[in-house]
Amino acid sequence: MKKISRLLALSVLTVGGLLVSCDDSTSSSVSSGGSEGSSETVSSVEDGDSSESTSSVVRAESSAGDPDGTHLRMWIAKADLDALTNLVTAYNTKYPQDTIYVTGIEMAEGDIGNNIGTDPDALPDVMHVPGDVLTRYQDSETFYAIPQNIIDEYAVDSEGNVDLTNAVLESGKRNNVQLGLPFSINTFYLYYDTRVFDAEDFERQQDFEAVLKETKTQFGYDMSNGWYTQNFFMSKGGIFEDNGTSLTDTHLDTDDALQVAKTIQHMYQNSDIYFMESQANQLNRENLSAYASGTWDYPQLVTKWGGKENVGMTVLPHFNIGGTSTQILHVGDYKAVAVANSSDNKEDASKFAAFLVSEEGQKIRFEGNGGGTCPTSSALAEDPEFAKKYDFGTVLSEVQQLTFQQNTSAKFASWWDSATAFANAIKADPDMSEADLRAKLNDLQTAILA
Repeated sequence: MKKISRLLALSVLTVGGLLVSCDDSTSSSVSSGGSEGSSETVSSVEDGDSSESTSSVVRAESSAGDPDGTHLRMWIAKADLDALTNLVTAYNTKYPQDTIYVTGIEMAEGDIGNNIGTDPDALPDVMHVPGDVLTRYQDSETFYAIPQNIIDEYAVDSEGNVDLTNAVLESGKRNNVQLGLPFSINTFYLYYDTRVFDAEDFERQQDFEAVLKETKTQFGYDMSNGWYTQNFFMSKGGIFEDNGTSLTDTHLDTDDALQVAKTIQHMYQNSDIYFMESQANQLNRENLSAYASGTWDYPQLVTKWGGKENVGMTVLPHFNIGGTSTQILHVGDYKAVAVANSSDNKEDASKFAAFLVSEEGQKIRFEGNGGGTCPTSSALAEDPEFAKKYDFGTVLSEVQQLTFQQNTSAKFASWWDSATAFANAIKADPDMSEADLRAKLNDLQTAILA
């Protein structure tokens, strides 16, 4: 996924169920008695590098294992930092022989790829990694091949079975090597304000634009972000030829692609109902009552629309493309947990990574981030109470039926900036001629084949 990049560096180290924040002059200690499973937690401040200016360290000791434990560092999304305390506590409780403590370093997903390339030897032990970043570095020695025996023992459900399907595990492989363990389906949905729309307004084949006009509200779609632009092309013939495998021919010089370009043009021309700005601007838009985004924005939408009961969630709508009602498909990508090949603790890092994708780990993460991830856990997906409690559960199966696999070829790396330039060109001149639209499609094709 390509999103707006922002580098936020915050270091929080959590263990034993405690989260301690310290300023430069603070130090504290907390002890709990008991001879079995006792713990001593010490908080201190460490100097860090430029991306890790301060570090709050919380260290847990267990009589069942090495009193020193293993120190791991982890790049983790801001939304998941609050869950890290409970994740480490649960891991140490379940596997006291493997006691760890973890420094969580906040890293925006859009920044991970570039930061990996800056200094591969200085990577943290464990990382959240978008699928396209796994692809970008698949031929290097950046990521450690996570051993199958660790997956079998640590990535399990409550019955001790591996909690990821073969298809999910395959999505984390590159060159037939398990470089990442997928913990979240990376896709997006149609969110809507239930005070404005009824679920019936978004039934399949429904005239989506007519509904927007009738309600006099706006639909937010970040068209200049290539992750969202690709869905329109993939819904009408695709981007690369030969089912996306060609490295020399695209589908962008076809009449189908032209009709997609005209649809995008139509959306920019009708700014009263289509708000095609960045997601940050969309979330601040007062008149926005329908919005395409992923689970990471769910908490903000709950706040924006005044409560969970006002947030509806469904599949992407149909659009009239070239006179045909066309279902807009969902991109299929996964966020994964990866281990750095440069880590001095690859085995312990792999065990913790596997626990993070287990039923217990995914549930803790989901509850901790307010529903900001869409779990890959088979056990959670099949749990009716979990689906009932969290809105995404009721639409996940339908989304999976309407999903295409994001291209993982090296050529596709050129798509992101090129797609942004394509959309922004139409935005700048929404009344351009058909000949000009074809020229912009040709520019897009040239750029991704370069």
